[in-house]
Amino acid sequence: MKNQAKTYLSEYKPFPYSIASTSIVFELSPTRTIVSTKLRIQPNLSSNAINATLVLDGEGLEIIEIKVDGRILTSTEYEYQNDKLTIPHFASERFVLETKVAINPSANHALSGLYMSGGRFCTQCEAEGFRRITFFPDRPDVLSHFFVRLEATKDEYPILLANGNRVSFGDFGDGRHFVEWDDPFLKPTYLFAIVAGGNLDVISDKFLSLDNKQVELNIYVDKGDAGKAHYAMDSLKRAMKWDEDEYRRIYDLDIFNIVAVRDFNFGAMENKGLNIFNSSLLLADSETATDVDFSRIESVVAHEYFHNWSGNRVTCRDWFQLSLKEGFTVFRDQEFSADMRSRAVCRIGDVIMLRNTQFLEDAGPNAHPVRPESYVAIDNFYTSTIYNKGAEVIRIAKNILGTRNFLQGAINYFETNDGKAATIEDWLAALRGNDGDALNGIEKWYSQAGTPEVTISSDFDLAAKCLRLNFNQKTPDTPNQIDKLPVPIPIKMAFFDRDGKKLAILPDRNTSTIGDLNFTFDSETATLEFDGIETKPIVSVLRDFSAPVKINFDIDDDDLAVLAAFDDDPFVRWESVQIIARREITAGYKKLVSGKKFVPSAKLIDIFGHAFNEPKKNFAALLLLLPSISEMMSLIKDCAPEIILEAKNAISTAIYARFAETIIGAVQAYNFAATFTPDAQSAGGRAFLSSCLYYASFAPTDTAKQILKKAYSASQNMTDVMSVLSAMSRIGGEIFNNAMAHFADKWQHNPLVMDKWFSLQAASPAGNPIAKFDELLAHKDFEITNPNRVRAVVSSFSISNPIAFHAEDGLGYKKLADFLLKLDKVNQIGAARLAPAFARVTMVAPKRRAIAKQVLQQTLDKKISSLLQEIVAPIVKSL
Repeated sequence: MKNQAKTYLSEYKPFPYSIASTSIVFELSPTRTIVSTKLRIQPNLSSNAINATLVLDGEGLEIIEIKVDGRILTSTEYEYQNDKLTIPHFASERFVLETKVAINPSANHALSGLYMSGGRFCTQCEAEGFRRITFFPDRPDVLSHFFVRLEATKDEYPILLANGNRVSFGDFGDGRHFVEWDDPFLKPTYLFAIVAGGNLDVISDKFLSLDNKQVELNIYVDKGDAGKAHYAMDSLKRAMKWDEDEYRRIYDLDIFNIVAVRDFNFGAMENKGLNIFNSSLLLADSETATDVDFSRIESVVAHEYFHNWSGNRVTCRDWFQLSLKEGFTVFRDQEFSADMRSRAVCRIGDVIMLRNTQFLEDAGPNAHPVRPESYVAIDNFYTSTIYNKGAEVIRIAKNILGTRNFLQGAINYFETNDGKAATIEDWLAALRGNDGDALNGIEKWYSQAGTPEVTISSDFDLAAKCLRLNFNQKTPDTPNQIDKLPVPIPIKMAFFDRDGKKLAILPDRNTSTIGDLNFTFDSETATLEFDGIETKPIVSVLRDFSAPVKINFDIDDDDLAVLAAFDDDPFVRWESVQIIARREITAGYKKLVSGKKFVPSAKLIDIFGHAFNEPKKNFAALLLLLPSISEMMSLIKDCAPEIILEAKNAISTAIYARFAETIIGAVQAYNFAATFTPDAQSAGGRAFLSSCLYYASFAPTDTAKQILKKAYSASQNMTDVMSVLSAMSRIGGEIFNNAMAHFADKWQHNPLVMDKWFSLQAASPAGNPIAKFDELLAHKDFEITNPNRVRAVVSSFSISNPIAFHAEDGLGYKKLADFLLKLDKVNQIGAARLAPAFARVTMVAPKRRAIAKQVLQQTLDKKISSLLQEIVAPIVKSL
């Protein structure tokens, strides 16, 4: 294992030169594209460097020619090594640098820079892909005006797209043509994009902006897929309107293009005026996409559009500020989705995502702050901490400031930093306005890793008619960080009596008809006293999940049952059920692991039974959801995941046994033939069906098979089909295998749908999952060069199938390690993004950890990329 060079936040220095304008001509060819670049360079007045050597990034470039002010340089006048072009001497402060290089897009399987996908040219430049295209200071604080000319054969590549507005086009008369694009706004290289190709359909529309400009909207997709892009177009127009209404942000170009590609490491990319999307996040219709797909498309289309301001017009100074654009934009897309759908369901979905990914990341060997202090490869920091926890820190600011002050601060941020590369300090200064004390201490949320734990104890003095709530906060030690300081935690509270009636109580003898209390807990300990109370109230805390913390509260199951039934905060209702279920699963695990019989409590089963009668079916589906195995692994020390599953299955079996008539009745009453619409209410009905089908799989075997087989035959949209297949995957055997064969026969020519086929099988704990994993990797349609297919199999196996991956014999660990070594040779970013699955090994039993450590040490001993090493080395150290 080699020592790795790190980049440190503390060592940031501005680039010594500014690039006033950038002109690039592409002579496109799959195996030899010629890139001619002209840079107008001048000293950067914000840098202290004088007459500095010019050092530009450039990776894997074949130099054809380099000129300075029109003079061709000899090879002795520059140096190109270690992916850096160094030119030491200049005759004047302002000069023009021209470079001509050759690259091979068809050989670029890393999918970073310019590469081929489906016979088309495509780019991905975030974070550091532009250096694979031409020489440039490839860093986010170097902003330039870009002019691009694309030249290609017209028959093969009739569509030529780039950032900005199209300003010119024409034919050369020899079968080739050109299109020129000009982007009038300053941008860094990571937002650069081109697409060139054919065999595409396009759907077009118009959007009338707030300043009465008609914006041309285009979505380019594979031939035959145009009908599946209409929901994305509708989502785009709604997002544009929402951003105008909410943040007064108006789109600034004449045209907005989106292109779908199948080979893409990411979900989507916000390139200025030319968004590039993984096709899985753009294409949807009722036959091929689920409700989850529709909601993700809506969210991601909005997310990438919102980046036009939170990321593009205002970008980040350096990659340590990555959450400045990503966390803020996730928050914006969460709020958009909440306004478009059910705010309660969306918020609970945010929490589920956070707990199943980011909380585990915060507790693992790769824990890092929202603003890291150092990195080896920035590609490894596109994490749930940066995105999801970053969004929660934005929400903390909103909860402390209030909606009105927060929105004014956000608008102030956009307007004062337009056209600049900003920092988190710039963001906080804009939010604070003239009040320097506002958001006191919030910086620690950005600098400290780990999930804060808040312990609350209650003391009710009947004689004194006084309730005391004692608060204590502590953020656990994480790698390279100990002894954390308190952070400001907004805690929303309310009070209820035993009959579920909401009480109006405020501290210090104050009463209010509002009934809610907003308390910012920003010290290590605090106590709130509530006087004049006749009987002990039931306390509802962390309403709306007001901060990304773990709560330890001495509240019993009876009080939780009241909150589950009557609390007017949907999150607390759901969380109360979850707490009881977590306690029950933990108790069941302890019994099972000691060889005792586990019989779930009647109280828990009764609480779940109430969910079947919940009128809002999207919320009912969430109430029926048991905590995930991943979440329970984080709560049970040195666990065996298969025992957790056994405890969960015992609860599910008991729920079915108690409510079989209700469950079967709901499935029989469901209208499988109803016309599909993707709205939230309709999706809620399908989600409730999915919950009922899951519990139906715990019926006696013959009954379960009969219910599921009939439901599969009746299903007419992909959501219902996947719900049935998911329930079947738990059972496995002939019924699942036959359904999978039927599914593959029907959809074998649709790659996106077949990704679902691969994923379902890789995630199934039934049968022999290791043998199935090998079979899927050997399948004729498995492509190691396609990230979607890799994720469908490998992520589903390592993350969604903890029973197989964490099997006692360690075979799951060996299978993943072997695959990572193969993928690392093809796509280093892809391999590094799969490797964090090993971080979850820290939660399992010691014998399994020992096997994983041995497997990973053998991986480190081989020649692997610095990206993969940066992820794996801390995991080995922690084991």
